[in-house]
Amino acid sequence: MRRVLLAEPEHFVIEEVPIPKPGDQDVIVQVERSGICGSDVHIYHGTSPLKPPVVLGHEFVGTVHSLGKEVEGFQVGDRVIVEPGVPCGDCTYCDSGRYNLCPRQYTIGGYRHHDGGYADCVRVPAKNLIPMPEGMSFEVAAMVEPVACAMHALDVAHIQPGDTVLVMGVGTIGLLVLQAARMAGATTVIAVDIVPERLKLAAELGADAVVNASEVDLVPWALKTYGEGGINRIFDTVSNSRSLNQALAMIRRGGRIIDVGVATE
Repeated sequence: MRRVLLAEPEHFVIEEVPIPKPGDQDVIVQVERSGICGSDVHIYHGTSPLKPPVVLGHEFVGTVHSLGKEVEGFQVGDRVIVEPGVPCGDCTYCDSGRYNLCPRQYTIGGYRHHDGGYADCVRVPAKNLIPMPEGMSFEVAAMVEPVACAMHALDVAHIQPGDTVLVMGVGTIGLLVLQAARMAGATTVIAVDIVPERLKLAAELGADAVVNASEVDLVPWALKTYGEGGINRIFDTVSNSRSLNQALAMIRRGGRIIDVGVATE
């Protein structure tokens, strides 16, 4: 089978390697689609704590190729979505059901010792598999992991009807957050970016206002348009010092700023 190894920053190598063998509680997933996450791009450019060599890809879906002898509930050919975070399973956080906070958790495709979805086949613990709903395409299924990030951000935000929400940065995650906030009942949703194509798509997906931050001084615009305290939820997917300071200057006292991005500095 093939795998795409990031051998060093900005240098991929396509390798021929044996298909991995499943452990007793593992499944080998034949990859059908794998997303390219913003964090993959950071790793590619060498701006992430995770350094090559590594096989990236944590937003992937596929079909069951083979199973470990203790696996139940799946069979060869099943269409599956992969939850990439692998927790330890026996710490305080795992025992309480908050396994996403496990200090020993690692991410498939974000860890040198567990290859990710940039490969023909990937070993995955069976407990990390979700059956694909009937009729769902692989293209849509590959978006489940990033949609989950947006939905978690929504949980943290506690959106209520009447809220005015501003989304800073409307790449993939920002656009998903925008739609989630709208579905949660936010009265006004504002999209901010510097890429016209993203802002156009944000408007098509339900943004009430779109602002090009390269053309408008964002903080004075927000205060003039919505007034002091008019914006009570801000999602920051840009995650740099400028965006955070802008968010702090715009947010209502007692409001919430949700940092959804990954800062490289």
